[in-house]
Amino acid sequence: MPDTNVLLTQEQKIRELEAERDLYKQREERYRAILEGIEDGYYEVDLQGNTTFFNDSYLLLLGYSAQEMITMNYKDYVSKETAAMIFKTFNHVYRTAVPTKALDWPLIRKDGSICYVEISVSLMKDAHGKGIGFRGIMRDISKRKTVEEHLRKAMIKAEEANIAKNEFLANMSHEIRTPMNAVIGFCDILMDTPLTENQQDYTDCIRKNGEILLYLLSDILDFSKIESGEYDFETIDFDPELIIYDVFDLIRHKIGDKDIELLCRIDDNLPPLVNGDPTRLRQILTNLIDNAAKFTSQGEIELSLDLVAITNNKFDLHVKVRDSGIGIRPEQVKLIFEPFRQADGSTTRKYGGTGLGLSICKKLSQAMGGNIWAESTWGSGTTFNLALSFGKAREDHVQIPHFVSISGKNILIVDDNSTNLTILKYLLEKEGMRVTALDKSTDTLAVMEEATKKKDPFDLAIIDIQMPDMSGFQLASLIKLSKGPNSSVPLLALSSLMEKEASACHRSGFDGFLSKPVNRLKLYRMIEGLLSKGQVRKKKKDDSKDALLTQYSIRENLKHSIRILLAEDNPVNQKMATILLTKAGYHVDIAATGKEAVEKFTKAPSCFDVIFMDIQMPELDGLKATRMIREQGFHTIPIIAMTANAMKGDREKCLGAGMNDYIAKPIRREKVFEILEKWCFRLRVS
Repeated sequence: MPDTNVLLTQEQKIRELEAERDLYKQREERYRAILEGIEDGYYEVDLQGNTTFFNDSYLLLLGYSAQEMITMNYKDYVSKETAAMIFKTFNHVYRTAVPTKALDWPLIRKDGSICYVEISVSLMKDAHGKGIGFRGIMRDISKRKTVEEHLRKAMIKAEEANIAKNEFLANMSHEIRTPMNAVIGFCDILMDTPLTENQQDYTDCIRKNGEILLYLLSDILDFSKIESGEYDFETIDFDPELIIYDVFDLIRHKIGDKDIELLCRIDDNLPPLVNGDPTRLRQILTNLIDNAAKFTSQGEIELSLDLVAITNNKFDLHVKVRDSGIGIRPEQVKLIFEPFRQADGSTTRKYGGTGLGLSICKKLSQAMGGNIWAESTWGSGTTFNLALSFGKAREDHVQIPHFVSISGKNILIVDDNSTNLTILKYLLEKEGMRVTALDKSTDTLAVMEEATKKKDPFDLAIIDIQMPDMSGFQLASLIKLSKGPNSSVPLLALSSLMEKEASACHRSGFDGFLSKPVNRLKLYRMIEGLLSKGQVRKKKKDDSKDALLTQYSIRENLKHSIRILLAEDNPVNQKMATILLTKAGYHVDIAATGKEAVEKFTKAPSCFDVIFMDIQMPELDGLKATRMIREQGFHTIPIIAMTANAMKGDREKCLGAGMNDYIAKPIRREKVFEILEKWCFRLRVS
């Protein structure tokens, strides 16, 4: 008879097994319910890739029935290339037991269409930890792939359109700049010839309208490049003070005969060199000064440059451009930096402009890590503020010239403008001179006589031209006609007008002439020259009138020794550039092709001091010609690109070919002379 306890134990084990089987069944049903409820496909395959388990979403994704799928291998619904990728993935997962995710596997549906899936793969193991197959989740990303493909095609079209746009802008720029080079260039030359009053007006009208077209073209190209993110910035060492005076030199002719004082105030703590992009700084400042000149009929235009702070090896600079012009209404101040916007609709008609200049300044300043904003009172002028940071210069030491010979000299300044009087007094006293400042021209003779009585006569008098009561011309004539030692005191004229007043200054008795605002180094050199000339005259006891000394006259002799090789294939541009340069006192030799330029220079390199090189020329273009010259060992001759190619990358191509600098056509004589000053005069004078 069986033991009762044994029977009870067996029955208990059977119940436990049944309970465990029911629990497993419940878990399996729950597991299957979960898998069937998800939208993603679930799969299981053995080590050979044969399908062993799947959910309904997997079948729906591929379009097969359950009976069909259970007999299939993954190779049956993928291409050979995809099968190779899947095999490689399975092999990696089997060896490492690390789950992985593979993107963008294309699968072939039953109807032959392609679906793209994002799939995960993990290793299935038996009770002993041995790999027996693979499982994973498969998500349909076909719609996403379709969108991505549309975006890819759209980007390709956009890139093609952008390339076409850039090519069109480049061609347009080149084709417009080439004839404009002749139009503006010959107008400048014609203006220096004897003309009737009507002819002078007609020529000036042609030149001004040519400049308007050029500014319009430049603004559109700049705005287009900034908007497309294609603007490049340099990082080179430069002197910000020189940039400011260069800007005034470029803008002075726009002041014309307006009763405007040009003032400049430079922080004494400003470093002699900073590191950044001088071209973009010059572009912003030129636009701001040009804007001030446009909207100011009389009064003052002042540019100040201050060093705000030195942080993280950066110089934080603050530039202010203040004018006494018409001002801007409060509600319009924020709008002026928007593209194609000016203070009001009548502004464009009355003053001209594209409405892009200030927008370009805003975008450039922001791209350089700074900002620009305006403060204005309607009817009382405007102040534009520019905040920028520049790096420390790579050069450790910069030699600043000291003018020992002028220290201690007794100088008289006469100027009715208190701001300019303060600036001049500071500059002179900084170099050790003793200064007496007068704001009334009528007090001058009495003050000079008093100084003579005290046996401390003035060594030099600096006199403004535009003054009420008595102009600088009248005052100079009275001083020269006066009896006694004061009649021989050297007189230096200052004027905000162009140097066309130089001849009138000479007739009035002035010994020198400088345009406002005065570059302090030019001022010191001028004072040195005038004092030296005065001493020579006293020793010789010669009362004859010497030639007027100007900031340019000291370089006239140097000009005649500068020899230029001009590589240019366009006959009109050849003629224009030759007239412009020879009239200024330079020697010019023409090369009609790049090949001819290389041959002429390499045969007689000592005969040339600088090469102006056009880019688009027959036989050999300017870039190849420059490379050939450099490859033959001629590394010191300055080669300047002079080209109508003014798009993004053109300047960099020229510099990359071995050129030293770049001038975009149409060629302005001021820019050409600036380049010659930079690469010829400064090297010789230093």
